[in-house]
Formats: sequence, C-alpha cells, structure tokens
Amino acid sequence: MLLYGDFFTEADKKMIRFVCEYHDIGKKNPHFQEKIRKGQWQIEGEIPHGVLSCAFLNRKQLKEKFGDLYIIIFQAIYNHHTRNFDFQDSDVNAYISEVLEPYLKKDYPDLSLDSFGHTLGKLNSQKDQSDNFYIKYTLIKGMLNKFDYAASTEQFDKIYNEGIEIQPLDAATNVKNFISKSFKSDLNQCQKYMLDNRDNNIIVIASTGSGKTEGALLWAGKNKTFYTLPIKVSIDAIYKRIINNNYYPMQKLGHLHSDTLRFFIREDNFKQDSAYDYAGLYLKRAKAFIFPFTICTLDQLFLFVFKSSGLEIMPATLSYSKLIIDEIQSYTPSILAYIIYGLKLITAMGGKFCIMTATLPPFILRIMQEEGIPFKEPKVFLMEKKRHKIKILHTDDFDYELIINSAQTKRVLIICNTVKRSQEVYNALKDKVSATLLHSRFIKADRDQKEDLIKKAGQKTSKAYGVYISTQIVEASLDIDFDELHTDMCTADALLQRLGRCYRSRDYNQSEPNVYIVDSKIGVGKNSVYDLDLYNLSLELLKKYDGKLFTEEDKHEYIQKVYDYDTIKQTSFYKGFEDRLNTLKLLRPNDYSKQEAQFKFREIISVQVIPSCFEKDINDLALPLLKSSNSKDKFEGFEILREKSISLSKRSIESLMKKGAEFHRVMDTDYYLCNLKYNQDEGLTNMFDDEADNVL
Repeated sequence: MLLYGDFFTEADKKMIRFVCEYHDIGKKNPHFQEKIRKGQWQIEGEIPHGVLSCAFLNRKQLKEKFGDLYIIIFQAIYNHHTRNFDFQDSDVNAYISEVLEPYLKKDYPDLSLDSFGHTLGKLNSQKDQSDNFYIKYTLIKGMLNKFDYAASTEQFDKIYNEGIEIQPLDAATNVKNFISKSFKSDLNQCQKYMLDNRDNNIIVIASTGSGKTEGALLWAGKNKTFYTLPIKVSIDAIYKRIINNNYYPMQKLGHLHSDTLRFFIREDNFKQDSAYDYAGLYLKRAKAFIFPFTICTLDQLFLFVFKSSGLEIMPATLSYSKLIIDEIQSYTPSILAYIIYGLKLITAMGGKFCIMTATLPPFILRIMQEEGIPFKEPKVFLMEKKRHKIKILHTDDFDYELIINSAQTKRVLIICNTVKRSQEVYNALKDKVSATLLHSRFIKADRDQKEDLIKKAGQKTSKAYGVYISTQIVEASLDIDFDELHTDMCTADALLQRLGRCYRSRDYNQSEPNVYIVDSKIGVGKNSVYDLDLYNLSLELLKKYDGKLFTEEDKHEYIQKVYDYDTIKQTSFYKGFEDRLNTLKLLRPNDYSKQEAQFKFREIISVQVIPSCFEKDINDLALPLLKSSNSKDKFEGFEILREKSISLSKRSIESLMKKGAEFHRVMDTDYYLCNLKYNQDEGLTNMFDDEADNVL
C-alpha cells in the first residue's frame, strides 16, 4: 500500500488490506485442494472459493472494526471473481458444516467457522444501489482485483517487471522546452491556466489551435493520467505527437483502443520479427493500466457506469488518477450521460478531471452542478483570428458551378451528412473536376489510402487543388486545413467541428464567403444522423450570422444559445440524454453483465463485411494463414480480412438481407462475405440498401 498511501484514507487502507488477506482463504476447502492436485479446472460438488472465504469471517468482529461498512468486506471477497451462482444458502451452509469444518478441524481443532448466509455477499438491495455505498464497495473490490490480478498473472515478470504501477513523471519541463524552441514563445494564457490549476477539476473552452494538448500535459503533472478521445485516429495522432515532441518517453506512454495490437505491429519501429510478441505484451500491460499516462477511447474506462461485476478496477484506478476528456462535444446524448454519471462516481472517490473542448453545450454544466460534481467555473480562451465567413444556401443541393470554379485554384472540402449523399455529389463532380471521395463504406485499405491523400491535400501549404468530398469522419479525426468548405447543414456542435477543417489556423480577409452551408435536411429526423429538433434550432439561430464573418466569439455565443438548458430541454436530443442518465441512477449492481455493458456503451452491433469482389483474395491468401497453428500467421490472416472489410451496423445488415443481400461467414471468424457491389472510387455502392443514409 506504500504506492497508494497518499490517495486513500486510513479506513480504506485497512479494508483493502483485510480483503487482500482473506479473499482466497476459502481455497483451503477439500475440493479446491483436490482440483490443484489433479490439475483440473472444476470438481463436482465444489462451492466457489470466494464464497467459502466469507465463511471464515466473524461478522460481529468485523462490525466492531469497520462499522456498518463491514458488509462491503463480505461483498468484495464474495464477488472477487465473476461467477454465476446457482446454489442456495442451504447448500453453502450444508457444505460448511458437513465438509469444510470436519476437513479443517483435523489441522485446526480450535477453528470455528461463522455461518454467514449466502445472500450477505450479494449486491442487489436498495442500500447496495445507493451511490455512496456502491462507491465504497467499488473502491475496495477494485483495488482487491488489481492486486489479485497482479499477483496471480502467469506473466508477472513481463507485465509487472517494473511493478504494479510504472512511476509517472512531470512533463512540464519537456512541454515548455518544446514550445520555447518551436514557437519562440512562453506558455499561452490557456496553458498557464491549466498549469496553475493542477489541483482542481477544470473545464477549458478554447479555440482550435490553442495548444490544449500541451495544456493537458501541464495539468496532469506527476500523476497517473488517462487522456480520452472519441476517435481512434485521433488517439494514434496524439500518441505520435507526444512521442515525437519528446513530451513523454515511449516506455511510460500507454495506447489503448480496439486496434492497439495492429497499431504497434504496423508501426515502423516494430517491424522486426519480435513485433507480434511485443505488441501482444504491450496490449496486456495497457489493459492492466500499468502505464502512468494512457491515451485511450472512453469505452476502455467508463463501462463501470453499468455497475457490472468485474469492472470495478476501472473506477478504483481512476480514484487516484487524473482524467482528461477531449472533444466532449463529439459524443452522443447517451455517451454524455455516461460521462456525467461516471464523473460523479470518480470525483466522489477522489479522482480529478479536465474537460477541454472548442465547444461545450452549457446544459452539460447545469446537469453537472445538479449532480454535485465539483469543478471550477469554466474558463474560455478564444483566438482573435477571423477564420470564416459563412453563407446559408436555402436549397437542397450544393452550388456545383461555384465549386467547380473554386477548385481550379483552391482546395475545396465538401462534407455531406450521409454516405449516399457523398456518393451522389462525387458522381455529379467527378467528370468536371479532380475529385476524391472518402467515407466509412470503403474497405480499410482504400480508406487508409484516401485519408492519407486528404491529409496531405489538407495541409495549408498544399497546392493539390480540386474537390475532396467526405462525411462526418473528417470532423475531428483529421488535422486538415482547406481553403473553402461546402457542407450540409447539421447540428451546431457538428457544424463548428466542420468549420475547423477550413482556415484552421489562418485569418480570412476576403469579401466572398469561404463557407457555404446547404439546408438540405438530408440525414435529419427519426433514426437518422441528426435530431430534427436540434437541427432546426441550430439552423434558426445560425441565420443571425449569415453573410458575415463568423468570429470565435460568435461561435461561442452560438453554441451557448443552441444548447441553453431552457432552450434545449424540450428537444428529443435532451430527453434522450435525460432518460439515459436517470436509467444509470436506478441501475442495481450486476443488472448487466460485463458483455452487456460493452454493448450498451457502444450502442451498436457492427458486422465486418467483405464485398464478394475480394473473395479470391480471401480464399487464396487469408484462409491458409487462418488455418495455421502459428499465432503470427493467424494475425496476418486476420489482417487481410480487416484490410478488405467494411463495418456495417446490424440494422443495415437486416435491411440489406430483406432486399436480397446474402452474407456468408468466413470460417469461424466474425467476418462475412457479401454480394454487394464495390469499387475503389465510390466504395460500397449498396444496390440493395436505401437506408444507407443513416450510416456514417
């Protein structure tokens, strides 16, 4: 406990020590000992050792030592392994009296086991459901799981060769040196504020290009830290940025999302033969939260809001960590509810957070205050640059003549609300001007290539004139700076993200607009991309700025009005958020399994689909590797499947099947071959699916 002594109260430390000491004492039962001798996984008639460990506890003595919280001791030990209990109190008590006591009294004649009652260890009462009680239980059990996992892992010497925690460092000196050398300047006001408020929960609203990432590192100080972003591409970019700028050493920097394994195998530094083994070990260490600074997606941390058994290690770790939430405006109403409820639990346990964003819906602040989440009054840092002059086109389509003319001397970005819409725009322009299309319905290999092309074209010094058409995937994931933007109207938060892809860090001083917004209403409404109420509200309030320079101050004012609590509370957007937050409050521990929590958080079942034009590649290249017994060969086989696949929602799959699409599983994988049309220029043309609009 020396590592954590400054983070926990003396009472908490006593409870953690106690559960660590007694959690496995139930392994003394004869069935478990027989299982060890025989090397078997299970023996008929046994009771889980966590349950039996509770039988060694004296309820009266524990109550005298820990007060009413003594029940947490039972519950943490009882549930320290996730088990499906299909026995009754009578079964446990009979086992204790008829099997365990006679067996142990041979060596411990004075031992008296206290029959505790099977239900004492369950977590399903109204008291267990209350936040205060559950928070304490989560802290104790989470730390027990952390220590238990570290002590019992088969790869202890590898995963924990530097200890259960790799010691953090303060990156402030490195950040200051980089800023001084690269920009010939000191910290800006935003960065100074974050440095000066290391001990506070803070919310920073700052324009794109304000150096928030550096500010976050300054705020983190010498603390265990998690830096969350909504998009994997952004995580990869921030990870490389921190390494390349020498802010933090690679051996202390964690990277965690669903493609972490592939990220490290494919990095140039790890192409040697040992890359696969290294990447696998790295992923295990990242999942064990070993690293002092980890960049990750929110779902790697916040599944605990569903109170599922086996997830307590997440909030327990966050209780002594700092949490950075970047681009909070990018999340759905449901995810926003998860964030707020999670912050409520984390801060009650002692954790600290920093929210940093270019646009923060003010209703979030109102809810955070109502939930009792402590934070300093948000600080706003707006750049003085005038980057955008907007024009609203009250029509259902883009001004193609204007786009074609502009593309002769400018890099023009078009952002559409749906995949189908982007394909239609591409087909309208491809024979008249140099045009490139990017959306999520390209296979991974083609999408990577197109993302690289758009990133290169989107550098402000680029002369790659032409038209670049995309969907929302460029809103926050790509660091690009185009000369002119044409976009479908969308909700205010998304619109401001889109504006950040044009004149990202330049002043605009021309008389004509550089942003054209089309009121197409595509992708808007029930089961669509954007909430209709919020769309209409965003459009109505945007009219004030039509034909004018849209300054950073204007943008802040705009987002404040659209997402004002009294304005938004009647929208379906807000009602969806409110319903999800209330649901979390009423959840009882273990209402959901860990797997159900993962599904609930992501809210979508995606299916990896491979167009049939790649069937020969799958049969000739992937299948032989998948049949290999070598783990590296299998990985390469899966990599081929991945490079040729597209992620489609379950709803889209069901719609496609009704209209004649056929899907065939590739061996025993989660990939499916399908008879959908595909080409490298347009992606999945989807001849069956007229609901493609709703998939980004």
